[in-house]
Amino acid sequence: MEMPPVGYNKKSLFLFNFVLTVIAYGLFVFNFHFSLDDYCVLYQQKDVAISIISESYRNCLGIIFLLLDFIGLNVTKHQIFFGVILILAIAVSVTRITHEILKYIDGKALLVNLGTICFFLNVFVSEWFYFAEAYLHWALSIIGITYASVYLVKNDHLKKNWLIGTLLLFVAAGSYQVSLSIYVYIVMGIIFFQYKGTICKESFMSVVRAAASAVVAVLSNICMTKFLVRIGFAFDQPRLTSDIHSFLPVLQQMIPFQKELWIRGKGVLPNGVMAGALLFLLVLLAVCLIQKRIGIVSIICMGIVVLSGQMVMYLAIAAQGFFG
Repeated sequence: MEMPPVGYNKKSLFLFNFVLTVIAYGLFVFNFHFSLDDYCVLYQQKDVAISIISESYRNCLGIIFLLLDFIGLNVTKHQIFFGVILILAIAVSVTRITHEILKYIDGKALLVNLGTICFFLNVFVSEWFYFAEAYLHWALSIIGITYASVYLVKNDHLKKNWLIGTLLLFVAAGSYQVSLSIYVYIVMGIIFFQYKGTICKESFMSVVRAAASAVVAVLSNICMTKFLVRIGFAFDQPRLTSDIHSFLPVLQQMIPFQKELWIRGKGVLPNGVMAGALLFLLVLLAVCLIQKRIGIVSIICMGIVVLSGQMVMYLAIAAQGFFG
């Protein structure tokens, strides 16, 4: 049952999230830094815009890059400005997700907020800040997936809210497709709390609507790129094709990468921390299950959420090869 969130000030919570995000990522944002991609955008922003539309189906991002280039605003040269926008996007999203979850549980605003902000403030998300030219596409994606999730879980005005949510996902997928994996965690997390971790007709239909919206968003971006190629605005050179040989190198990298991830933490964590964290969470789940503080259905739902996020990330990329 949806309840109006009480017991916290939304503006204060946003300020709290903003300050924490600045503390976490301010060192990146307020210090000029350049990657190879940053230099490409610095000197060839217009060409990069056409390239990301043609090769990556990032239509929204490419069009915005073109508009910025037209008015003389370069995303690498003005990286601090766009970095601040990304920090604001994270703070806004964390606050909005917290607000949404608190509609379905009593109190615990600080606890829910800290859990949500850890989703964005961690060593792996810090990679978003390595590339200054990527600030904008992450900001667009985060806002898109957050508010898409909010609209798609609503149980009233289903058609209107589904269309709005799908449009927002279209922008998110057209900025960076991988963000859809984060969308899965957000929307499924909200649905989990909305229905108290139970599987019922209403929760199932919410998941179906959310999944259908993501599929339409991805395919619409592919169709838009095809149209832009047809009219000569973009060129026909996708990164992947339906040829199985274009997928094999990607698949071959995935298995060895598991060792890099779980043992070495991708080089950003001390050795064994990821594996230790996984073991701790599994033990914690087992204890909660034995003490009947959580049901087996809830654990299954959480497992589905985790697997779905990974599947969507790969399927969004694979769809480009098969339909592109």
